[in-house]
Amino acid sequence: MILKIYTAGDNLEELLYQFQPDIFMTQTHPFYQKYLDLKLLNGYRNKGMCMLTKVDFWQSFYSSRRINEVGGLRKDKKTIALIKEGLIGDYFYHVVEQGDPRMDGFEKTTGYKFYTIPLAADKIILEESKLNNKFISDISFIAQTFLKKENTSKIIFSRLEINTI
Repeated sequence: MILKIYTAGDNLEELLYQFQPDIFMTQTHPFYQKYLDLKLLNGYRNKGMCMLTKVDFWQSFYSSRRINEVGGLRKDKKTIALIKEGLIGDYFYHVVEQGDPRMDGFEKTTGYKFYTIPLAADKIILEESKLNNKFISDISFIAQTFLKKENTSKIIFSRLEINTI
C-alpha cells in the first residue's frame, strides 16, 4: 500500500496526476472542503477512483466556532446537496457505531448509508483489557504517519496538519 497525505499546501491536480490513487479519503467538514476541487476529483472518480468521505455528526452539540467542530451536518444545506448529488463521495463513514443517535436522519435525508470505521486501539495500552468481538473490522483508521507497505493500493488521505499539545 502506498499512502500519500494531501495537505492545504499541496497542488491537488498535480498530486492526483502523479499518484493516480485508487482511494481518496476526505471529510465533509467545511474547512476540508475549502481545499477540495470536486470537479477535478469527480473526473478521477469517473476513471475508477473511489472517494471515501468521513461525515460530521448529523446532530451535534459542538460549536461551529471551533475549527475542528461543526454544529451538525443536518444544518449544512450545501454539503447535504453535495452528498445527495453524489459529488462529495462514493461511500460515507464515521467512527461512531451504527445506531448512534447523533447520526439519526443522515441516511433518510441524504439517501446514503454511513459505514462505521472505528478508530484504531493501542494494543499495548489495552493489553490487559478483554477485546470485544463486536468491534472487529476490516478497516481501522489512524490519523498518524503510516509505515510504507507493499503496493497493493494507493490511498490519499485529505487531512489538516494540526499540531496539538
